[in-house]
Amino acid sequence: MNADRRNWQLSKFPINEKGMMKNTFESMFDLIDKPDSVIGMYNDEIPKLTKPLGYDRENLWWGHMKGAFAFDYTDTGFWVIHSIPKLSYTNLSYVYPKTGYTYGQHFLCVTLEKKYLESLITQFAVARPLFQGAYISSSVKSEFPDLAKLLQNQKVLTVTLSRVIEMQTAKSSFQLNHFSKSSDFGKDLYADFVAPKLKKSLDTETWQHDGSIPSACHRQYSVKNIKSIFIGATGTTIQNAQDHAKWAVTVSSKKPTEDIGNWICLGDINRQPHQFERGGGTMCIKDQKLWQSFYDLVQRVEECSRTDYTFVTTHLFKRLWTLIEIVQFFYA
Repeated sequence: MNADRRNWQLSKFPINEKGMMKNTFESMFDLIDKPDSVIGMYNDEIPKLTKPLGYDRENLWWGHMKGAFAFDYTDTGFWVIHSIPKLSYTNLSYVYPKTGYTYGQHFLCVTLEKKYLESLITQFAVARPLFQGAYISSSVKSEFPDLAKLLQNQKVLTVTLSRVIEMQTAKSSFQLNHFSKSSDFGKDLYADFVAPKLKKSLDTETWQHDGSIPSACHRQYSVKNIKSIFIGATGTTIQNAQDHAKWAVTVSSKKPTEDIGNWICLGDINRQPHQFERGGGTMCIKDQKLWQSFYDLVQRVEECSRTDYTFVTTHLFKRLWTLIEIVQFFYA
């Protein structure tokens, strides 16, 4: 789907060949060595052969984030946020990884005016993505020294643990809210940040293989886990365990036709306890047609049969387990 056709369509191209994703990456690669240009590709998955700058296997400082961005001298750019491990590590070519075929994934690309580049820098400073490929011209480096540091995986000081910024897409003027949290945020991105800020309850589709947080309903804005989706265009049911995408839709007690303030969010973070301590975020788009396309996918959600004590004890258990590991280390 795109800004003009905000409904699900099956692409006529294989995902590893022609099409939107390949065209997007190749337009980014075309900016390499051009004046007044910058590109960056980040992915939390570490390559087997080449370790990125700043990599430290004893210190997992980087955010749970996958994406890319590019801006050029025409004063426009784009930001890609996706969920695909090992997608295009190099600056040379678009390569869709074999590992990306096993599970469902998402790929969001928003076109932005260059004035928002500084906003991206602030969000990256909070969440700290692991950049694995980049190019920055001397003029952009001079204007945005903090961006140059981030592309070298150096820390840029920030005074906040979380930040939300408002933007608009360059052509279609969709309203955007991007949420970013640091590794020190220590809470669930969706229940403790996105839902309260949007003042909306959420249904979330996130990866939950390595332990999950139950649906949280005993608060002002509930956050429920989606258990399965149904794609009408292909007649396919996808269970949560088969879907590596990370998205959320707002829900309301009003009828959809009566509530035009709905959002669809696509981003980085899963609803898992260990991700409380990983940087990342989500891009929320306010558009009724786009929201409806995602909302209609939801087939089954995890209803709340327990109190939020489960949510709290899950976090406490993780903290206790970390303490046990530290004690074992010193007494080993």
